[in-house]
Amino acid sequence: MASAGSPPFASASDEKVRVMRTSFTLALFLTFVLAPAKGSAQGKAALARETAEFVSKKFGKEAVEGGVEGLSHKIEKLVLKNGDDALVAVRKVGPRTFHLVEGAGEHGPAAVKLLARHGDAAVWVVSKRERLTLFVKHGDSAAEAMIKHGEIAEPLIRSAGPPAAGAFNAVSTRNGRRLAIVSDQGNLTAMGHILRLLAVIEKHGDRAMEFIWSFKAILAKTEAMLVFLANPEPYLDGTVDITQVGDRGDSDVGTAASAQPPETEGELVRFVACGIGILVLCGGIGLWARRRARKAKPDRSAGEKA
Repeated sequence: MASAGSPPFASASDEKVRVMRTSFTLALFLTFVLAPAKGSAQGKAALARETAEFVSKKFGKEAVEGGVEGLSHKIEKLVLKNGDDALVAVRKVGPRTFHLVEGAGEHGPAAVKLLARHGDAAVWVVSKRERLTLFVKHGDSAAEAMIKHGEIAEPLIRSAGPPAAGAFNAVSTRNGRRLAIVSDQGNLTAMGHILRLLAVIEKHGDRAMEFIWSFKAILAKTEAMLVFLANPEPYLDGTVDITQVGDRGDSDVGTAASAQPPETEGELVRFVACGIGILVLCGGIGLWARRRARKAKPDRSAGEKA
């Protein structure tokens, strides 16, 4: 009978063990998953409160609508949506941050990132959607160029992208103005090879821009520009005189031009190569068809004799 009665007792004992295991697992989940999340939320709320108090002292209570408590809630929401950079941005820029980020629309996180990094200097970029779009499209280099040089850098960055941003970042504000003036006057367009020219400015900085500014009339000639772009260092160092290119630079121009084959010549080579490939392919297909026809002919003759 003991043997017959043991299964019910064993079953009850197993059920009790399962309940205890489930309770223990749930306790672990609450301890290690939900508790840290709650702690993290409380931590963010504390940081938001601390930032609100800092902003109130830095910018004055009159600049804080709704008091410290209301500002704290706004900061907490901004952090949840845009990350911890929002705390830094609000500390640097103050209550204006909310309006600027809201105006940025879908680029809100990018605006927060830029404000956190550059503070008030970035407000000029963030406050206008077109400038903020240039930052989103071309990265930190574009933003740094616009912050450093102001609105004069905007048109060339919009048309040439990162190479223009790199060139502006490599020169002083004075030479930045020169670069913008040359671009506005259309001289860069007349010179051609704008991307290569911007690369030279980015590499050699103010030295290159001062040279280009001083000799912009000569560089507007295609032959002088080709020679300069082929090897700019001797001209920047002053070991070779760019003004003499017209007198003795024909061979140099030829060398520079030959180093960069005309695009039409490259297209012709590709066209001829493609044509030869098609002829070879067609010849191969024809040969294969003739061989197959010869092989099939004896088989048909044997079938007719049979």
